[in-house]
Amino acid sequence: MSLGAHFVRHLRDPRAGDTRGFASELAAAGLELESRCYTAWVDRAPNVPEGHPPIAIATTPPADATAGDRWFDPCELTLMLHVGRAWLATRPTARWQMHGFLEVSTRAVREVQVEPPYKALDPARLAPGGDEMARATELSAGEATLYAWFFNKMLPNRFDWQSADEKLPDGTLATLWAHSSVEWISGRVESDEGSRLIITPDTIDEDPDENDDDDERLVRGEYTRDKKIGFRTAVLIQTGLLANPSSWHILPEPVKLTSFVDRPAFR
Repeated sequence: MSLGAHFVRHLRDPRAGDTRGFASELAAAGLELESRCYTAWVDRAPNVPEGHPPIAIATTPPADATAGDRWFDPCELTLMLHVGRAWLATRPTARWQMHGFLEVSTRAVREVQVEPPYKALDPARLAPGGDEMARATELSAGEATLYAWFFNKMLPNRFDWQSADEKLPDGTLATLWAHSSVEWISGRVESDEGSRLIITPDTIDEDPDENDDDDERLVRGEYTRDKKIGFRTAVLIQTGLLANPSSWHILPEPVKLTSFVDRPAFR
């Protein structure tokens, strides 16, 4: 069974199905640490003794964590790193995770003033066959946001990345970018509500509002889809997991979510 198919079953019925097979598939795909965390969650262990402190396993982030601590989210099956201002996923979202989201989430049509020049949340574009471990790309910032919202999360902010650069030990930031080169982030240029921002390891400290709006290193249009641009999820320390995302007006996609991940089912 593919990683995506395993993830669909996981989202629909936690701890059901071939959990040992899923753990093996994760490890075989190079996600050895995530595999150990997933196995520990299946066995209802509170943590994985990997490093100091151990990796916390829970449906909500640990409240007493500090920069450098890790938390395994058993819903998204993602390892998150405390970077001072927020929790950041240690890897960009992969196609197998996008496949699970597209299969399980329920959505409804939302009226927009202008129809985008693409089919929103199209599985053929966002989760095609082939390498399931490849980053989820060729998606708009709005589509990435909808994925994050489903898991009660959000896209990182530029300030989250700056916090990571300031709070983490030397070299740790590079490991976060080991599987990526450019990603969507939340936020827009103040002078252009239709713009969407991207970030690279070299532009973390650059303010798009102090640069030319046409600077392609920092800004894209709201309908942009690019095979190079991926994304990852984040949880802001101050607000925690989102309870009821409702800012539909910031997205150009004619789609809204009508369900979110059932976190209590993953306890």
